[in-house]
Amino acid sequence: MDTITLEIPETQLVEWLRRLTPSAVRAAAGPDSGLTGREQEVLRLIAEGLSNRQIAEKLVLSEKTVKTHVSNILSKLNLADRTQAAIYALRNGKAAERG
Repeated sequence: MDTITLEIPETQLVEWLRRLTPSAVRAAAGPDSGLTGREQEVLRLIAEGLSNRQIAEKLVLSEKTVKTHVSNILSKLNLADRTQAAIYALRNGKAAERG
């Protein structure tokens, strides 16, 4: 099987995936692999395309604390990067509905 690699901005990829993911999947309750409430909140904001700085401002946290939460999320979910985290959130109903 051949693969194609495209360089797409993360926010554009998240928007594209959000449109492809049925709302029923977004509404489903999936396993959180031991994520804390705050980590779930950070995961939701990652899926919305927010940067660490934006997440820190929204949650009134330091950027370093947000980075720690992101690292914990990636580790607990065995993900490589923020894009995979956003995809996980979208596929497992952890992203907020837009409307």
